[in-house]
Amino acid sequence: MHLNREQAFAQLETSILPEIVKQMATEESLKENTMAVIIDILKLMYSSSRWEDRFGAINGSILLVRFFYNKEEENDPTLKYFVWNTIRGEQLNPLLVDHEFRVRNQLGLLLREMISHDIKKGAQHFAALQNLLLENIEQTFTREPTGGVDASSTLVGHKKQINAFEESNNKTMHDTEGWKSLETSMRILQNIIEAIGTRLYEFELERVL
Repeated sequence: MHLNREQAFAQLETSILPEIVKQMATEESLKENTMAVIIDILKLMYSSSRWEDRFGAINGSILLVRFFYNKEEENDPTLKYFVWNTIRGEQLNPLLVDHEFRVRNQLGLLLREMISHDIKKGAQHFAALQNLLLENIEQTFTREPTGGVDASSTLVGHKKQINAFEESNNKTMHDTEGWKSLETSMRILQNIIEAIGTRLYEFELERVL
């Protein structure tokens, strides 16, 4: 399945979308219709209960931005609304804590693509994104004792809880187990910092540092 997803992404990126872009150069209505169809499909995929669909929606959004987003086109509000209102405004929060690691991890690449294609818009959203990610990092900075509850739910005696769980179950937790979205949030933060470039210094960075 993993190989099939990679092959589908590669085919879209190297064959299907470049051909559509080439045809759109002479048929303006094709661009509008194509984007409308893609956006409708992606909205359904984002709302799916299957992580594979949400993962696919993120990859599809990456390609949509890469091939169709043009920050200079002020008369193209549909795609910009989808990127900065639907994805950034509606989908980001639940995706940030998605139960599937691969979904959360891919989110960083999408935000990088969004910001790098429109630094001005990205800068407008950067402070809110930074605060959102830092809040999540702070909330999950303590390890879960069993992997089943929020890492930030209890801090007192946390180490004792982990040891007690391991002893009672005769099991040692793997080093990567019990951290929930901490790792992926830090990766996402790294992606948006790299994407914003030199405009990073316009923002308050004390919490990041």
